Amino acid sequence: MKPDSAARDKAQAKTGTFSWRNTMNNRFLLNSKALAGYLTTASGRKLAFAMFVNNTHIDKPSDTSREGETLGRLCEIIHSTE
Repeated sequence: MKPDSAARDKAQAKTGTFSWRNTMNNRFLLNSKALAGYLTTASGRKLAFAMFVNNTHIDKPSDTSREGETLGRLCEIIHSTE
């Protein structure tokens, strides 16, 4: 999450990333980018969550920031809507 996010420090979570190189076409596939843990909402409710992004084509194995930012943004949305 961004430093100015209202949800920053409200989530205790673990990330996970698994990618695979297809040697037949020399492309990479992000099999899974995950974020799971606990989140305290703006109203103080504590939630357990698990989110996944699966089967996304990427240029290189380290190129997963877009997916990570999306998962962080989802935490912000959940935090603010409760």
